Amino acid sequence: MSDARAPDSLSPILEATLGRFARLVRQVAARHGVQPRELDELFQDVRIRLWSALRSDEKIRGVSSSYVYHTARAACLDRLRQARTRREVPIQLELRGEERALSILPSVDAVLEGGELAEQLSRAVSALSDSRRPVVRMYLAGYDRGEIAEVLGWSEARTRNLLYRGLDDLRTTLTAQGIGWETKR
Repeated sequence: MSDARAPDSLSPILEATLGRFARLVRQVAARHGVQPRELDELFQDVRIRLWSALRSDEKIRGVSSSYVYHTARAACLDRLRQARTRREVPIQLELRGEERALSILPSVDAVLEGGELAEQLSRAVSALSDSRRPVVRMYLAGYDRGEIAEVLGWSEARTRNLLYRGLDDLRTTLTAQGIGWETKR
């Protein structure tokens, strides 16, 4: 019975903490394109993450702005990935020796061709140089440059350089295979 009351005793503390950092959470949301109508859901995500991670009134009261910022950022990115996943075509690729899911936005042709396009993209990405391949795969999976640099332990400049060159190589390879991008005039 005491476990059932624990979340209720933390609710006022969580609310006070979120009240203290509400402006910060809204700034993070705006920076990541979260719509105003989605703010309540974002705040709920942040509330749950704080409660799950900290679980004590002392830790919640003493939480730093940096911790709340990273929690809100992670919640925003997860929401964006979930929204993107609903519109994407999944494919499987290998990244650092692990099999991972990768998604690309479908075109009408991609929906019709299905697996063939995914297979061509997978082969084209696999043909990239060893230094560019993981950056491009992570980018196509929805990670931004900052996240990629952090995960791979690289500088932002190195990550940006390898990503742009890798995407250019990928575009060249796919264009040579007859897969191109339509440009709107």
